[in-house]
Amino acid sequence: RSQKLKSIYMIILIVANDTERNTFISNLVSSIQNLADVYTGISHFWSDENSFDIIHIHWPEHLSYKVNRKSFPPYFGRLKKIKARLEFLKKQGSKIVYTRHNIQSNENEKGFKQLYNLINTSANGIIHMAKYSLDEYKMHYPQKDVKHTIIPHGWYNNIPNIIDKKSARKFLNIDKNTFVILAFGAIRNIEEENFIIKAFTQLNCKNKLLIIPRGYYNNEILLYRFLDFIKFPLYKYLTKRKSKRLSTKKIRWNQEFTAINKIQYYFNAADIILIPRLNILNSGNVPMAFYFKKPVIGPNKGNVGYILKETNNLIFNTEDITSLTSKYEEGINISNGNRGQENYEFAKTNWDWKPIGQRHLEFYDKLLL
Repeated sequence: RSQKLKSIYMIILIVANDTERNTFISNLVSSIQNLADVYTGISHFWSDENSFDIIHIHWPEHLSYKVNRKSFPPYFGRLKKIKARLEFLKKQGSKIVYTRHNIQSNENEKGFKQLYNLINTSANGIIHMAKYSLDEYKMHYPQKDVKHTIIPHGWYNNIPNIIDKKSARKFLNIDKNTFVILAFGAIRNIEEENFIIKAFTQLNCKNKLLIIPRGYYNNEILLYRFLDFIKFPLYKYLTKRKSKRLSTKKIRWNQEFTAINKIQYYFNAADIILIPRLNILNSGNVPMAFYFKKPVIGPNKGNVGYILKETNNLIFNTEDITSLTSKYEEGINISNGNRGQENYEFAKTNWDWKPIGQRHLEFYDKLLL
């Protein structure tokens, strides 16, 4: 055990599944499991089989009901049950830690707002990924007796990355002279998608391509999710029709999850990475882009805006479409410079998982004293 840690023994529950498509949890677990006993999963939160020194919550939605991968807002009874469980665990001696991935749930329902407020006010310690989050929290909970720390989002250096740009473009059938913008990750709402598409259509560039691997098509409407789940042809037809229509605007739109071994093709084929959000706190696509040595365009919002300014990447005004168009234009110039390499060096220095894991353990230790 590190000499910095005062506690002799620590049993930790990460309230999330390490089989999630996002490898954040598995990276975190790997970075701390040599120095502590680490359990993962939602079921352990409700079980009395084990007692934990630290119970570390990441996404409050996971404590609500889930169907497939979608969480549904907790009704009053569920909120009451979660609150009672948190109080019981704290009386048993567990310390509750919460990492603020989001300010609020991506779903704007009342139940989720109440759930987020419950977790924010129940935690003994809160981990922020940059200073913006800490300042924002203290503004909303000024009298809260809670310990805080800032630990950044780790990078994704465990993602396969052996394909060069030429090979990636050949695989994706993209001409070598095309300026490629990649909007990776799921587009959450039609406002986000319309914003980035309209800005792109105004970009004066002859050979351009916007790739949206997981676009928006009524994703959150239950009927469409059900049709997608049963592979009903109508849903597939509608999404294909949208894809074909957008292809005339030099936009490659799809609605599929990208397998881990295929991520490298998209990132290495791109000239610049776009964070397609209008409201955001954090984005794993920033450290992902830095790992792939790519410049980034993102909104001047949350920790994302804070980090992109700190690292001299490009930020746009979410109230002004022409602001994003101008950043696309700037992206043409910086994509051939050293920004991508500088991003990689920054991530290597600041976002390596070994020290990030150590900082988690030191924070847990501080709460237990």
